[in-house]
Amino acid sequence: PHYRAARNTLETRIAFLPYLYNLMRYYHKTGISPLRPMYYEFPRQKMAYATDRYGNFSQFMLGKSLIVSPVVRKATAEQGHLAENKVWIPPGCWYEMTLGRTLYGPRIVTTLYEMEEIPVFVRCGAALPMLNTKLSSNLFGLSSRAYEHLEVKIFPSLGTKSGKTQIYED
Repeated sequence: PHYRAARNTLETRIAFLPYLYNLMRYYHKTGISPLRPMYYEFPRQKMAYATDRYGNFSQFMLGKSLIVSPVVRKATAEQGHLAENKVWIPPGCWYEMTLGRTLYGPRIVTTLYEMEEIPVFVRCGAALPMLNTKLSSNLFGLSSRAYEHLEVKIFPSLGTKSGKTQIYED
């Protein structure tokens, strides 16, 4: 099970490289960190500041479009070797990449995850540049032609008529 979890983590990282590269370019231009606490994006929401040792939300913003919520609790046999994870979903529409469901906030969602699952939530209306890892990577890095497999994944939102993204290449 550990091999599968490690492989999934590496493939997920590789898939997000174009998005991360764009975030680094934005950081270079503006000085705004790619990893942000929730209150940077939602300063008027009380739950964006919620951190305590009892119900701590281990989530953070990755740019303006993603919430990453690493599973930091131990999996238990009582829960079928799944680990419980609590996530605060901010106002609006969010798409959970791991389970393929749409969630509307603000609310708290508690879900059980397998070891190899990384909870990532995408803001509806986002367009993410990503690599197709089935075509462009191996565990040790990218092929020299990886960006030939660049995809822009669109996460539509009801009521949103347009969206935008930037893709930086050098």
